[in-house]
Amino acid sequence: MRLFIDLNTGFLTAALGATAGISELNFKRGADNSLEVQFFRDRTVVELSNDATGRMQMKPQGKYDAGPLVNAGSWTKNGTGENAVYTFGFSFITGALDALFQVDGDPANDVPSIMLMAEIQWTANRLTGKTQTFIAAIENDINRDTD
Repeated sequence: MRLFIDLNTGFLTAALGATAGISELNFKRGADNSLEVQFFRDRTVVELSNDATGRMQMKPQGKYDAGPLVNAGSWTKNGTGENAVYTFGFSFITGALDALFQVDGDPANDVPSIMLMAEIQWTANRLTGKTQTFIAAIENDINRDTD
């Protein structure tokens, strides 16, 4: 999935130059998830400075002081200039998420999806920016390696 971050507004958008931010993203539970982002200003994709860092975290809704349930502590950058893409890799298979999904061998209490709040942060040229907070809806998985 590739999304865009408007450096003028901090909005996470579905399309380059979009003026409305995304309020919710849908994910499928799994171990190998990724989210690609490109940054833009005035409808033009821009590359961040060479020292740029980024992270994405997901926490329980309304629990701003809680530790992250999903933490992509860095990104991988590919390309340069208008082709610069920043990719976060993360897993939805963790003990904390297993507890929320009630992965316990009892099909009577299965949870079909959970809603977390999420945010992307970046630092470039010693300045920090953040997206608006958005909802990360995570659907439970059906096919599991243990089946």
